[in-house]
Amino acid sequence: MQEATTASHPETNNLPTLAGQRGGSARRTKLLLSAFFLGVALIHILPFYWMTISAVRPPERIIADAGNFLPTSFTLQNFQTLLASNPYMQWYINSIILAVSFAALSVTVCTLAGYALALYKFRGREELFFAVLGSQMIPFYLVLVPLFLIIVRTGLINQYIGVVLPIVAQPFGLFYMRQYIRGISRELIDAGRVDGASEYGIFGSIVLPLCKPGMSAIFILFSIDMWNSLIWPLIVMREEVKFPLSVGLAGMISTYRSLFGELIAGSLLATVPMILLFLIFQRQFLTGMSVTGVIVEK
Repeated sequence: MQEATTASHPETNNLPTLAGQRGGSARRTKLLLSAFFLGVALIHILPFYWMTISAVRPPERIIADAGNFLPTSFTLQNFQTLLASNPYMQWYINSIILAVSFAALSVTVCTLAGYALALYKFRGREELFFAVLGSQMIPFYLVLVPLFLIIVRTGLINQYIGVVLPIVAQPFGLFYMRQYIRGISRELIDAGRVDGASEYGIFGSIVLPLCKPGMSAIFILFSIDMWNSLIWPLIVMREEVKFPLSVGLAGMISTYRSLFGELIAGSLLATVPMILLFLIFQRQFLTGMSVTGVIVEK
């Protein structure tokens, strides 16, 4: 009887084999993906590693040993020369001031505007939103001259606020915060109105706490954007002591001189704050970028 049953259902004998094949295929796929992402990670880490070992080489050996990825010597001469011959720490402070102020103001403006465009219904709302979003496609270089004329006529040239204020309204930030706020359950907002909360109270006690992951995400993005900005601070700032790091380091390379040792050492130190910023707030950044934790209410 047992032999007959087995013979009548031969496919049951193949179940362990099929399960083993599927398990092996899944493991191979996992290994291939792991190898791929490991390779991508190494490609991104390699320039930082090369910059690190080049920063601690003597200046005369940086070009000669450019193709050597093994540490050949160790010296702090590049860092000492950088700090002694340039107002590097002042550039550092300037970059921190510009990055933090720009990110904070941009997040504030984009959150308030996104809240209005997401929850309030008024005539021309969609047209206004798409007009702002369409401005993202305009190259920044096309508006450099009008922006420069504005800051000259308002007396903001060579000032921190002249760098930050004209570009504080970011179309991407408005779009992102609008979409994020639209994902908040309308029942929470309606419940706040039923309880007698004002619009400011609803924004401050309901919407704002739920938007913290999204605000953290664009705060990091805007900080990195301003930290790496070169053209606009170069146009606005006139004095060397007011330069941010990007402008100060760019000045080390010219037709008649190239201070590669100081440039590499300064670039290495310039990457530290952004790396620390991401490592500290990576959970909020990833949560905000994935836009999870709230229920979309259409």
